[in-house]
Amino acid sequence: MFKFANSSNYELDIVCISDPALKDVDQKTKDKYLETTDLTLFAKNKGMTIFRIRALSHSDREQAEIRAGAFRRTELGRILNWQQPSDELEKAKWFDKLPDDEKEAYHLYNQYLQRVCEEMVKQSLVSIDGVEAGLDQINLIRPDSLRSQVFSELILHIRRISLLDLDQKKT
Repeated sequence: MFKFANSSNYELDIVCISDPALKDVDQKTKDKYLETTDLTLFAKNKGMTIFRIRALSHSDREQAEIRAGAFRRTELGRILNWQQPSDELEKAKWFDKLPDDEKEAYHLYNQYLQRVCEEMVKQSLVSIDGVEAGLDQINLIRPDSLRSQVFSELILHIRRISLLDLDQKKT
């Protein structure tokens, strides 16, 4: 049986496992949460920040890519990004051997990917702790390392609820 377009009307409350309020939660529980988005796993924890996100339709995701510069992105950078080694040391050696023009293309493509993610958060983030919010509020999180983790987790959850069918979103 075919599965058809996902609903972009679906909203979900999530927490980020990097939330300082969850510092005493074991990694196994956090991993389980990332798989299920089951907030009851953290029922004993108080003071967590609750993010409400909405699923993005195919059209929403496509518009995010266009706003991020899909028609101006570097194809060489896209290919290099795809070809990069997964091992960090191997990747560093590979990158150092690239000619300057390829390093620039790789960098520009990664900037494009970052803009796509920012556009997705702009479209998806509904509220933080019940108050209407957007990317500007995420950018206020300090320290920067924590902001970066929150941003990455939001993208993970947005992609998950945007790409799974409705039954899978609820489990």
